Amino acid sequence: KIISLLHNPFFLTMTVSTSSDAILSDCEEEKEEEGQEDNNNSNILIGELHHQQKRHHNNCNHSNDNFEMLDQSSQSFNRCAKQPIVVALVSDFFLPHLGGVEAHIYEIALRVSRQNGMKVIVVTHEYDGYKGIVREENLVIYYLPLPIMWRQNTYPTVLLSLPILRRVFLHEQVDIVHGHSSFSVLCHEALLVASMMNLKGVYTDHSMLDLNLPSNVIVSNLLSFTLSHTHHAIGVSRICRKQLIMHTALDRRKSSVISNAVDTSTFKPAKLRPPSPTVVVISRLYWRKGIDLLAKVIPLVCKRHSTVQFIIGGDGPMRIHLEEMREKNDLRERVSMLGAVLHEDVPDVLRKGSVFLNCSRTEAFCMAILEAACCGLSVISTNVGGVPEVLPSSMCLLADPNAEDIAACVVQAILNPITTEEAFQHYNILCSMYSWDDVSLKTMSIYSSVLEKKNKKSYFEEKLAIGLRPLQSLAKVSLLILPVLSMIVALAYVLIFVLEVVQPRRRYTAKGNCGNQ
Repeated sequence: KIISLLHNPFFLTMTVSTSSDAILSDCEEEKEEEGQEDNNNSNILIGELHHQQKRHHNNCNHSNDNFEMLDQSSQSFNRCAKQPIVVALVSDFFLPHLGGVEAHIYEIALRVSRQNGMKVIVVTHEYDGYKGIVREENLVIYYLPLPIMWRQNTYPTVLLSLPILRRVFLHEQVDIVHGHSSFSVLCHEALLVASMMNLKGVYTDHSMLDLNLPSNVIVSNLLSFTLSHTHHAIGVSRICRKQLIMHTALDRRKSSVISNAVDTSTFKPAKLRPPSPTVVVISRLYWRKGIDLLAKVIPLVCKRHSTVQFIIGGDGPMRIHLEEMREKNDLRERVSMLGAVLHEDVPDVLRKGSVFLNCSRTEAFCMAILEAACCGLSVISTNVGGVPEVLPSSMCLLADPNAEDIAACVVQAILNPITTEEAFQHYNILCSMYSWDDVSLKTMSIYSSVLEKKNKKSYFEEKLAIGLRPLQSLAKVSLLILPVLSMIVALAYVLIFVLEVVQPRRRYTAKGNCGNQ
């Protein structure tokens, strides 16, 4: 697949295997369609994205003001009426796979793409049923044919992805490459390619790294290398940014905090409270989500409260632990296992409960507890990472990450349920605190500041049109990964030199004075 891409115009032979009635089979046709106002109603709508498209932003009083601010902010990007600023959001994690990173990328992409003078593309690997180029509203999504290694991550080869990423960036005339998640291989590779192509690079961190794990030490060292040739880094919480600076020696002036948000038009309280106490858990069933703790907490709570029910939504490798616990303690009637839950169904599942439980061992910013609080549930969470920053203390009980303390907090929440009036009061407070429009505004301000800074190019960079920042970044890399990383970077430079000869940039339309600085 990859070799065929290199010998033919990009994705000419690829199709989108969805049930939609529109297929982009030719890049030139795509370029022509971009100039049409409504794309002739031929946009492709993909399943998991479609439900998020139906928004009403007037849900809270602050929404209209934020859109006015976004319109004012977008004027600074409208440098050339015919040449928009193009942003590529890159990550291994995107819809239809569900999670906080996926939702963040989609919400940002959708809102920024609506602004005058802006165009957004999303680059990820292909999923089952999602291949090629997909369009929704003003958004273009590239599902690249890259092999998956583990947990939705592609193989860290660079050589496989570099030719494709380079061609996507040139074809779309990208100005800014915005990578997401330190655990995403494609994010690191895209920022490396962007640096070699003298494009602007922005990174958003969504995770807290536990350096007691050897794998996280390697990820931290790799992230240090990536950030050393990236122009700006964003943390989703204050403690996330602090850890990022501490572990990667990042210049504080090149970092900022932009938190996640919640769609308050979808996540809202039910008018009637559930008749019996019900604890809801919605999470990926992984170790870092504290599923081993959850397996110990449930029997303790059930012994202390005779009528409590548990609803568990999510799937993962540790599901077997919960099933064994349920069988061992004879709790089949009191513990419901829903399996994977679509994002559009999450609000309905939350509204079935009165208490939400999060047992995570590490969190940069827990969107799940924010969504649960908006739906009017009492929130119990482990006191880890950026969790204390998410909700006011009146809306959340924080527990130490051990089974006894968590179980005690759950029982306390069951015995002191919040009323319907309190639930709507909490909802109104959170509406004023969190908005994806605010997040988009702040992200666009980062793009504006990054574009204003001109790259200081050496003589060789001017002549060869190839960035040398990754070579300079090797001096800051730990000896732990320096040999392997040096070899990868060297091979990447050889490959990009070859591509500059075989597929020179002059084949692609120049952006003139409105392009990359």
